[in-house]
Amino acid sequence: MSHLRAVLVPCQEPTSIEPRAFRAPQPLKSIPSLEVAWSYASAHAASFASRHPKTLAAAVSLGLAGFAATAFGVAPMVPDASLLPKSTVVVEAATADVSSQLEALAGHDYDVYRSDATRPGDTAEALLGRLGVTDAASIAFLRTDPAAKKLFEGHAGKRVQARVDANGQLEELVGRYGAPGNDKLPTLFTRLRVERVGDSLVAYTTIAPLASRQLLASGTVRTTL
Repeated sequence: MSHLRAVLVPCQEPTSIEPRAFRAPQPLKSIPSLEVAWSYASAHAASFASRHPKTLAAAVSLGLAGFAATAFGVAPMVPDASLLPKSTVVVEAATADVSSQLEALAGHDYDVYRSDATRPGDTAEALLGRLGVTDAASIAFLRTDPAAKKLFEGHAGKRVQARVDANGQLEELVGRYGAPGNDKLPTLFTRLRVERVGDSLVAYTTIAPLASRQLLASGTVRTTL
């Protein structure tokens, strides 16, 4: 018959945990700022350069010589461009049919605009010749019409623009010059217009106010200024 033995162990008292005091983190020690460090390094560099100028110059020269030697050693390694392989590429490009376009343009009538200015001692035949007009009737009209003749009177330099057809016939001519009377010169100008009405030419003048506008032009200087 088995016997059970009970062993009594004395119970220990619960241990108490004492609260510890919280310690605030200690501030880090300050370090020199970047500007102070840079000033310190610059001062030492300047002091070294003033005390050892020859040493500094020799060090810089040695460094530059090393770079030059490196470049000289690398340059022969580059392959010669004349020895590289070459190839020729030929591509056929289709051209447009220009002849058909020229034939289509030949069937259309066109007008050409030309501009010039009157010159000292200019005549109707000389001016219209520069404008590309070969029509004898137009030349005779500018020579005899009272309004058209004023274009050749007075000072030269009057601006003239003409519209000429494909046959050299004058279709329209516009000339601009000063208005009569000294009191009108600063603000007004005379516009001469010669235009074709049916088979004949008509010329008339109008007085119009001057207006400013912007123009873009180009030129080539062939002699020294």
